[in-house]
Amino acid sequence: MRNIEVRYKQAFVNGKYTGDPKGGKFPVYCPADGSQICEIEKSSNSLVDMAVEAARAALPVWNSYSAEKKSAILRKVAEAIRKRNDWIGELETYNTGIPVATTKGHFANRSAFLFEYFSGMPDKLHGRVVPIDPNYQSMTIREPLGVVGILLPWNAPFPELCLSVSASIACGNAVIVKPASDTPLTALVFGEICNEAEIPPGLVNILPGLGSETGMYIASHPDINKVSFTGGVETGRQVYIAGASNFKSCTLELGGKTPVIVCEDADLEFAAAQVSFSSVRNSGQICTAASRLFVQNSIAKTFVPAVLEKMKGYQIGDPFDPKTVLGPLVSKRHRDSVLAHIERGKKTSAKLLLGGNAPAEAPLKDGYFVNPTLFDEVDHSCPLAQEEIFGPVLSVFRFDKLEEAVKTANDVKFGLGSAIFTSSIKNSQYFMDNIEAGLAWVNCINLSNPAISHGGYKDSGTGIQNGMDAALYSYTRNKTVWVNKGI
Repeated sequence: MRNIEVRYKQAFVNGKYTGDPKGGKFPVYCPADGSQICEIEKSSNSLVDMAVEAARAALPVWNSYSAEKKSAILRKVAEAIRKRNDWIGELETYNTGIPVATTKGHFANRSAFLFEYFSGMPDKLHGRVVPIDPNYQSMTIREPLGVVGILLPWNAPFPELCLSVSASIACGNAVIVKPASDTPLTALVFGEICNEAEIPPGLVNILPGLGSETGMYIASHPDINKVSFTGGVETGRQVYIAGASNFKSCTLELGGKTPVIVCEDADLEFAAAQVSFSSVRNSGQICTAASRLFVQNSIAKTFVPAVLEKMKGYQIGDPFDPKTVLGPLVSKRHRDSVLAHIERGKKTSAKLLLGGNAPAEAPLKDGYFVNPTLFDEVDHSCPLAQEEIFGPVLSVFRFDKLEEAVKTANDVKFGLGSAIFTSSIKNSQYFMDNIEAGLAWVNCINLSNPAISHGGYKDSGTGIQNGMDAALYSYTRNKTVWVNKGI
């Protein structure tokens, strides 16, 4: 495994990298071989307080800028990201195990695009005048929330940082960012980018630490106005409860158990390629990854083997090899959790068609790898169908009628992603009308764009990310003004 430069190991507060002797340190590992990369300084509660104070001081400075000046700075952030594409991509791979073809070819560019998109937002956050009574001027105004706490996940650290930070500051807020403790390295690089782009000191603060300590303190902090969290359901519930202590606005993107329905009239070759890749992309560590495959009985004998062959063909190995599709899982802890789910699945009536284990040969045995895994004839009431595994595990179910498939697909506590493959307008319309998920793809899967919003149903979260909807409903608030014209 190659060594990538790790330039920053301290918090970024008020425009400077800042040591914290009270916080202690925690180790960060390379998941491809289990080696320790470095130690990162933890952020104490007093450093969080200092960052919040700096953020509050930066708010009037940032909001004294014209919309044009804010937009220009956001575009500078995008330029600074693109200039560091290779370094950010390789560092993300080093710390997360995500294949470099994704981190260098997609993540950094997508992250820059988020700032380019939201650079157009500052002059569009306007309210409206409502002509109710000629004696009064009645209007609404959009205002920033204040300080936003952003608690990042570990499965796509840099793009997720850029998603929430770009929207937050474009809407006039300051931010306190806490990276996941497993994957803080690229988030800390963002401080350098902020200074190069001339973001006012204190507007963006990055505080590494443990979720149970630094993260929960941010969630409950009385001077933080909103929390955005991406991660697991149980942690999200704790964040939501902590935020309720001072009635914070919360955006929560939580778990998923994406159903993919393949009808007999679909383009089967295309569908097999789409479903199989979605199930193993980022080693299944995507909350909208295909995890439940519903196949119409009339095509099951040919379609399931086609998916099996596709999954067999994906290369697992060194994430720095451009041909690698499956890198390691993010940590030993998470790898062991995924393997435990698989072992429970083996004890059910489901048929294991592929994988079900970790590579035993060198050098992969030293990393946190899990082979692509396919179960067939799964009972939908068992944990394989009901629980989020967050690994490269796909479970197959059969159906005769679409209504039956949609009803079963809805029979989980999650409602984030969903997909159908069909050539029938009637089928696709029924699916769109009846699936209980915030994202519904028809003849595609895992597409997203900064311009179009998304959110989750049920235990998959609350609130909106991306697009104008996020700006209006997640990162600004409404003020209503009445003016008496007669006085």
